Amino acid sequence: MLGKAVLKELIKSDIIWAFGAAMFLYLYLSLHMSSFILAFFSLLLILFSFGITQAVYVWVLGIDYFQALHLMSMFLVLGIAADDIFVFHDAWVQSAKLFAPYERHERMAYTIRRAYRQMVITSCTTSVAFLANYFSDLIPVCTFGVYAAIIVQVNFLLAITYFPAVEMMLEKRNIIQ
Repeated sequence: MLGKAVLKELIKSDIIWAFGAAMFLYLYLSLHMSSFILAFFSLLLILFSFGITQAVYVWVLGIDYFQALHLMSMFLVLGIAADDIFVFHDAWVQSAKLFAPYERHERMAYTIRRAYRQMVITSCTTSVAFLANYFSDLIPVCTFGVYAAIIVQVNFLLAITYFPAVEMMLEKRNIIQ
């Protein structure tokens, strides 16, 4: 078993790597979506998913086991959230060709219908794959699987509710085009 000092150093190192990955994702989102503000709100989506997941994990499910392995979900959710954000944003941009500027609500309904299918399939399959770890006899693996399954679903719910609201709000205020 690793000593506490070694474990703290590993966690500190992983957090630095996660921060670097988040900054890279922020820059890539900014370039892809041509908006630093939209990229900022995208990172907020990811940040919110951790708090909500922790609340469900501890308060709803009553699981208080949290180890360094659970912190690896930072890397998972960065990639999964980025995928959902790219799918939704690209559908939103493409919908602009089909609807007049004043038809925002119809455009958003179309975008959600179009992006929802892809996002729900990838989120559900990923979540079920992590949930399979629940049957492990190893407590760290079992609880990590549950935690990762929850964070994937929370991320999906935020990507299909919070992110569309952000897209619409920023476009309505002419902050993004």
